[in-house]
Amino acid sequence: MLKGFVPPGLSMNMFIRHYEKLQFDRDAEENFQEMRCRVGGVVLNSGFPIEMHASKIYTPNMFDLFKVELFQSGSYIVKEVTDGHRFIVKHIFAEKREKWSRTEFEVIFDSQRETFKCECDRLCVF
Repeated sequence: MLKGFVPPGLSMNMFIRHYEKLQFDRDAEENFQEMRCRVGGVVLNSGFPIEMHASKIYTPNMFDLFKVELFQSGSYIVKEVTDGHRFIVKHIFAEKREKWSRTEFEVIFDSQRETFKCECDRLCVF
């Protein structure tokens, strides 16, 4: 990072000045993000308890990513096939999706390992 900010071949005096400017800029950005966390607050969209919890533990940028995932998860219906172990997850607008796009997935819960395994090859730890 320092190589991109300080040109090579500078005198020690100029190097120190550039380094101090870099440090000042980084501190200013960090202070801005801290203030944004404290003062800015968050906008809750869904009213789900998990969204409220996430707003308290995530940084603003991570919370924005979480909100996108939470919104997208609302496009699926989960149907239990086997008592708490096997589920079918189906996209609610399957007919509007591309023909090549999968709209239904099987998800299996392994209670021993506390993991979910989707046939889309994703493994999620519970």
